[in-house]
Amino acid sequence: MKYISVICSLLVCVSISANAQLININYQAPTQPIPDIYQPGAFVVPKTSNGANDLINNGVRFSSIRTIDIETAINHFSVSSVGDVMIQLEAQKSNILLANSRCDKLILPILKMPLWLSSSTDASDVAPGFKFYNAVPPANYTTWSSLMNSIVDKINNQWGLDPYYEIWNEPDGDYWQGSEIEYFQFFKATLLAIKSNHPNAKVGGPTVSNFRTTFGLPFTGGYLSPAQLDSTIIGRVIDSCAVWNAKLDFVSWHKFELTLHAIEMEMDYLNEKLVNSGHGIVPFIVSEWNLPWNYRETDIDPAFMINYVEALNQHNVSGQMVAAWQDFEQGTSEFHGDYGLLSWGALYKPSWKALLLLNELGGDQIDVEGGSYRNLNVLSSFQNDTIKVLVSNYSLPGFVEASLSLYFDHSINEIDLANNGYTPGKLDSIYQGLIVLPGTDAISQAINAVIPTYQSSELSFQNGRNIVLKFPHLTGIHAGIKTVIGASQNNVMHDFDSLVTAGYSRTNAVGYLYPNNNFDTESVSMTDSTYSFYIQPNGVTLLEFSMLEVTVSVEEKSFISQLFIYPNPTTDFVQIDIHDKDLKLIYIYDINGRLIETFETTGFSMKKYPNGLYFLVIETENETTTKRLIKN
Repeated sequence: MKYISVICSLLVCVSISANAQLININYQAPTQPIPDIYQPGAFVVPKTSNGANDLINNGVRFSSIRTIDIETAINHFSVSSVGDVMIQLEAQKSNILLANSRCDKLILPILKMPLWLSSSTDASDVAPGFKFYNAVPPANYTTWSSLMNSIVDKINNQWGLDPYYEIWNEPDGDYWQGSEIEYFQFFKATLLAIKSNHPNAKVGGPTVSNFRTTFGLPFTGGYLSPAQLDSTIIGRVIDSCAVWNAKLDFVSWHKFELTLHAIEMEMDYLNEKLVNSGHGIVPFIVSEWNLPWNYRETDIDPAFMINYVEALNQHNVSGQMVAAWQDFEQGTSEFHGDYGLLSWGALYKPSWKALLLLNELGGDQIDVEGGSYRNLNVLSSFQNDTIKVLVSNYSLPGFVEASLSLYFDHSINEIDLANNGYTPGKLDSIYQGLIVLPGTDAISQAINAVIPTYQSSELSFQNGRNIVLKFPHLTGIHAGIKTVIGASQNNVMHDFDSLVTAGYSRTNAVGYLYPNNNFDTESVSMTDSTYSFYIQPNGVTLLEFSMLEVTVSVEEKSFISQLFIYPNPTTDFVQIDIHDKDLKLIYIYDINGRLIETFETTGFSMKKYPNGLYFLVIETENETTTKRLIKN
C-alpha cells in the first residue's frame, strides 16, 4: 500500500461544464525537471545576415540542431577528392562547433552525391538545389567508404564531437533517383563504412519524408496494421539492418501533417519493431517537422507547435527540429507559406514566438489534471517562486477531429470507410445528426462513438474555450503576467498586413517591424485559488503568477526516458521494455488507488480488467517510477 499516495496524486480529474473547462494545477504533487525537448529544435539554414545574426545572438539554448555542413563540404565547387573534402570540412569547422555548442543533439545528414563521385553526369533538375547526379549512388563505393571514414574521423576523433549522422534525406521523394535495390545497397555501405571503423559513432535514418511511406504505392489515410507498417521504408530499413547485423543507433523521420492522432500508432509499432528485431531501445528523432505548406502561417500555427512538441515528449521522442530556421525562398510577399520560423526579413513568426513561450517553462514540471496534446494542451512549471501555466488550444474543425478519432482510436482506414459506402459527405451528415446510423456493426458503432468528438471540437473551433485554472488550497491575491499569441496579439503577420494596408512597402514594413522579438504582456491577478480566462481557437496563453508561499518537492529523475510501454492504450497484452535495468516487481493500481495485481514479468495481459485508466508502479533494484496505462 506504500504507493497509494503516489497514485492518488496522479489521478486525472477533469471537470467540464457547459461554460468552462476546469484545469487543476497540482503544485503539491512531486515534480521532475522540465523535459529537454521543450527547448526549441531547428533545421538551421539561415538565408540572410539578419537571420544568421539572430540565430547566433538570440541566447536560446536548442534541444537539437540539424545542419548541412557535410553536404556543403563534399559538394564544394573546388572538391574532386577525399582530401579536398577534408580541406572544405575544416573550413566548416567553426560553423559545426558553434552549432554543437548551442544544442544538446547535433544532427549531421549525409546527403547530396557530389558530381565528382556520382554514378551519373545527368545535370537535369529533380528538386530545388538538387540535380539528378546528386540523387544517385556513388560510382565507386571504395572511395565513398573512404570519404565516410575520413569525415567521421575528423569530426569525432579530431574535433571530439559526438553528432548523430543521418544517412540521406527523404529517399521516398525526389532526393533519391536510384532504384530501390540501389538505395538499400547504399544505406548498408554507408552504415558499415562508418560503424566498421567508428563503432561508437551514432548512425541512423532512414529520414523519410513521412513515417508511412514506401517505395511502392502510397498507403491511404487512417490506421495501418503492423503488417502494413512493416512494408514502409522505416520498417524495411530496421529489418535490413538486423539481417546485416548492423544495428541503427537511432531512427529518424520527417513529419508535415496536421494530425497528432497517428503518433500513438507509429510509436507503438516502432518500439515493438525495434525490440523484436534485436535493436532494443534506441532514440527517436524527428529531424524535420512543420505543418503542411497550405496551413503554414495560418491561425493554427502557434498552438500546433506547442502541442506537437508535447506529443513527441509524451512518446519519448528525444530530438525534434522544426524545418526550418528561416524561410528558404524570398517569395513575392513577406509571408508566403514557406516553412521558416523566421520570415525572409527575419521577422519572428507566431510559430517561433510560441516555441519561445514553451521554452519559458524552466525549472520543475508541475502535474496538470486535464487537457490533451490533441487539442487543449496545458503545461505548468515552478521556478524562482513563480508558477507558470502554458495553455495552447489546438482547434481543428469538428469533421476533421471526429474523422481522425475514427481512424486512430477505432483502428479504421479510409479503405474500410469507402468499401462500406461512407463518403466524406455522408460522414459529415452523420456527425451533424442529419443521418442516424442504427447499425450494430463495428464501423457503425465507431462512427456513432465519435459524434460527441465532432460536437465538442466544432464548438471549440468556432468559439474558443473558457478556462478555469484551479490552484488547490491557495488563498489571497497573487499578481501575474499574461502573454497571448493569437490572430492579432503578438502576431507579426497581422502587424505586417496592417502596415501594408496603411501604405507601407514590403521593405519599409519589414524595416519598421524588425526584429520584433519582444512580447506584449498584460498584468493580471488571481483571487484565492482560481483564475479564469478565455482562449481563442488555436490561441496560446502563458500565465506567470508569483507565489512566494509555494514550495515543490522534486523527485530524483528516474529512468522514465528509458522505459517504454506498448501498446498504450491497450486492449489486451502489454509489454514493458526497461533498458539495462533489473526488474523486481510491477504493481497495477486502478483509478481509485487499489492494488489489483502484481507481476514479476515485463509482459502481461489486461484483458480481464474493465476499460479505464490504470497506474503501473515499476520497481527495479535501485529505482521506482509510475506510468499511466489506458485499457480500452
